[in-house]
Amino acid sequence: MELLAICIKKLKGLNKVRLTEAHFIWTEPHSKRLRVSLTIQKEVLTNTILEQTFEIEYLVQYGQCPDCTRLAAKNTWKALVQVRQKVSHKRTFLFLEQLILKHSAQKDTISVKEVKDGLDFFYSQRSHAIKMVEFLNSVVPVRSKSSEQLLSSDTHSNTANYKFTYSVEIIPLCKDDLVCIPPKLARQLGNISPLTLCARIGNSVQLIDPATLQIAEVTSPVYWRAPFDSLATVSDLVEFTVLDIDPDGRTRGKHILADAQVALAGAFRSSRGAGKNDDEEMMDYESSGNTNQIFHTRTHLGAILQPGDTALGYFLTNSNYNSDDFASLPADRIPDIILVKKTYPNRRKKNKPRNWKLRSIGKEEGEEGETGGGRGVVGRMGGRDQKKVEEDYELFLRDLEEDEEMRGAVNLYKASSSDVKMKTDGKKGPRQPQYAMDVDEKSAVPEAEDEKEEEEADFPDIKLDELLEDFDEMTLGGDGEETSTRCLAGLARRMATEAPRSPTRAVLVKNLPPAFSVSKLLALKGVGGPIESIVMPPESNEVKILYVQTGRATGVIKAGEEGALVMDGQTLDVNLTRTEALPVEVVAAIALKSASRKIGLQVPEQFKTETALEAEMKRFGEIERIWIEQGGNKATVTFLNIKDALKAHKALRVEKAWEAHPVHFMSDRMQLLPKKADSKDGRHSVLLQNLPFDITLPRLLTSLRGILPWSNGEPLMYVSMMENNAFLKFRNSTCSEMFYNTYKPTRRIQKSWPKNNHSPTLSQVTASKLGATRTLFIRDFNDPRINHERLHKDFNKFGAIVRAYVDVPNRRAWVEFVDILSPCKAIRNIQENSHDYSIYAGARVEFAYHHQLGQMHAPLRPIKIPAVDGQKASPPPVTESASPIIPESQNVDTAAEASQ
Repeated sequence: MELLAICIKKLKGLNKVRLTEAHFIWTEPHSKRLRVSLTIQKEVLTNTILEQTFEIEYLVQYGQCPDCTRLAAKNTWKALVQVRQKVSHKRTFLFLEQLILKHSAQKDTISVKEVKDGLDFFYSQRSHAIKMVEFLNSVVPVRSKSSEQLLSSDTHSNTANYKFTYSVEIIPLCKDDLVCIPPKLARQLGNISPLTLCARIGNSVQLIDPATLQIAEVTSPVYWRAPFDSLATVSDLVEFTVLDIDPDGRTRGKHILADAQVALAGAFRSSRGAGKNDDEEMMDYESSGNTNQIFHTRTHLGAILQPGDTALGYFLTNSNYNSDDFASLPADRIPDIILVKKTYPNRRKKNKPRNWKLRSIGKEEGEEGETGGGRGVVGRMGGRDQKKVEEDYELFLRDLEEDEEMRGAVNLYKASSSDVKMKTDGKKGPRQPQYAMDVDEKSAVPEAEDEKEEEEADFPDIKLDELLEDFDEMTLGGDGEETSTRCLAGLARRMATEAPRSPTRAVLVKNLPPAFSVSKLLALKGVGGPIESIVMPPESNEVKILYVQTGRATGVIKAGEEGALVMDGQTLDVNLTRTEALPVEVVAAIALKSASRKIGLQVPEQFKTETALEAEMKRFGEIERIWIEQGGNKATVTFLNIKDALKAHKALRVEKAWEAHPVHFMSDRMQLLPKKADSKDGRHSVLLQNLPFDITLPRLLTSLRGILPWSNGEPLMYVSMMENNAFLKFRNSTCSEMFYNTYKPTRRIQKSWPKNNHSPTLSQVTASKLGATRTLFIRDFNDPRINHERLHKDFNKFGAIVRAYVDVPNRRAWVEFVDILSPCKAIRNIQENSHDYSIYAGARVEFAYHHQLGQMHAPLRPIKIPAVDGQKASPPPVTESASPIIPESQNVDTAAEASQ
């Protein structure tokens, strides 16, 4: 019927007659012809109707929509992201490819092309390229710049067509590299030794001094201010045999400092064979003076090395580095050897196939789907570098096997039995499957002797529960459907046993000494900060700390890994734990009232003793500590829960006993802000002038929604519009500059920086940092009287409203304000005067967020409006699960009219 309707709509003149019947006439399926029979009527004379039946033949022609046409065309793209790293290997891009696949960052990519020193990602829209640049900023240390090329322009409509290019350069450092930090930078990083190892690469570079276990973080801005190259890479590693290992007790995370005695691998193994006399006996290594020498060094691998193990390290005695910083180091600070990691030569010689494999991006001709099981985009160029890429790929697979933390960042898939057999039956060739190990071509040990060698007992085998099923190769229907169900059930069981991957703000501290105090615990490095509550189970030496932000909990875990959490000589055990979301009323109180667990008091005469003040304050909740100033006039009370502090602050301000005695919060919200705040002369506001008269504020915000920088929360702190000018105040200068560079005005609209820089207030920035937005979301209400007018009547007292939108069938509504503090004021008023909102009884109120935010912010817990006496709360909706995401298809016209 839909096809018949499409065919009839293509006929002209049918509006002048009456169509009474229409049907298809059979045609051969492959003829690309459609025949339709139509019967029409028309009154030609008075009370005389003429009826006619005729046939129409349609020719079917295949076509594509404009977007598909651009995708199918060669070299047709709108934006390009050029990712480069100036190193001699491809291991970084092999790891980056797996990160892209794990987070599905390749879904909007048209094609991927390998070039010298990197990859090129092509996109059909500029926003997709910006999204990729933001992803790269979050996973690897980079610097980026953008450029644009004008393709065409129309002076009459003031429109232009551009191509955009983003250049992203990754720091030229990789895991296990030996680096020499410039002396000035080393002093800035806690006076760390300049000669360090690169321990980990994330969005920053983690360096470790193997002689002292001191760790330093080098962020991307810090590195590019004083760039430095690596002295040596993994290709320069030399095998050593561990003769003796002596841990000295100092630990930091998984590392243990130890004194080690090592020698070159094979230094004490003679190669006397048939036909050789004693004079011809020599060592396996090159005949130099260092072959049979024993070296003493300090290493951070004391937890995994044992006498007789084989380790890889840098042989500094036999090395010559072209570095001025290295040459300036005193000779007594340069060790002979720096051990990097443990290796497993006996297991590698067994040539056993791997039971796992990786997925790769497949975007070239001849590769099906978005992902494939082949090598992918890295290594396509071939040529003379193909063998080097194969070696880099094998080293990358070995790193995944030996580094559990690195393995947790990628997805590993089970290799089928046929894939594993492929390596066992096949011969060694120039290109092997990714799940097979290479055999050392130059083996110094005969096969008979090789078979007698036992493989290492502590070889890091990858367990089966760490592997995922290869979903891309599954089929639906028949046996495939049963297989898919079984695999999904197994994956669900494994996910249930894993640690929570979603952002959490709660930390469980165990192994506390018997006589501990909460104040002493919070004084430890990395433990303090804005806290919602502290839970201490009775008769237990455990403490659960609920932070206001998720990043604080991660900092505590990091401090525990570094061994910094020690109390009374006892190392504390810290773990992330699940907890409820942060309540929206707490967010509103912190933003508006600078609320915290600590309140300051001017004490009345009857409460100037600690015992009397404690008895007075305990009626509000549990207390962490009380401090009274000498003389007893002023005091500070710290509660275990911020909600108890809010109750005390509200009650004491109106009680007669505390009349004329000020009560205020001791704010710690400054710790919520970035350490390096924007400079005062940074640009926070953007002015749009000469807007068309048909553009209202709701329409303007809807048109700008796709290009606003939503990555880290609500970008707009305040918006206003007067006549044909619009004023936008952003959270920081980064957001405003990103918007200014991205927004391309049309229809004679002019953008500019205002003369007077209007920076956001501390309350506005704090609200955005905690997950607040300018839009209030109300769900699960039951009263049919709730409409646009009612929303404006109840909420316009908290600030100007941009628009209100009601979804009656699903019982939900959105109210968007011009100021981010207005929803916070509404939530505070709902909490304190819930009886004034009886029409919303049973509804839940929270902040709405844009769909581009995704899971960047942990969700907040909504506040529920209680029902008054005799009123029933509304049951949960049955039509659709309510989501705080702002709908893309709002009826803007209706909302705009209501807002007027």
